Amino acid sequence: NRQVNYYRPILQDYHAVTQQLADKKSEQEQLQTTRNTASLLQIAQRRQLAEQIAALTEKIEELRSRQAMILHSLDCIFYFTVKKG
Repeated sequence: NRQVNYYRPILQDYHAVTQQLADKKSEQEQLQTTRNTASLLQIAQRRQLAEQIAALTEKIEELRSRQAMILHSLDCIFYFTVKKG
């Protein structure tokens, strides 16, 4: 039971990051669709959308990195627990 209480916040953090990642990917796809359907003559709008897409891409990479760090920490904790036990 103590282990469950220990892992719960880590898993909740992982779930939250995964949800944020899904939301950002969805938002990015919507912006890409909007950009692709915008007229080539709408230069300012296309530029603004490209900037938003770039910012989302950066945020997505940060979230993926955070997700990997959480998984790595769980792996290390599990390895230490097994080795210790």
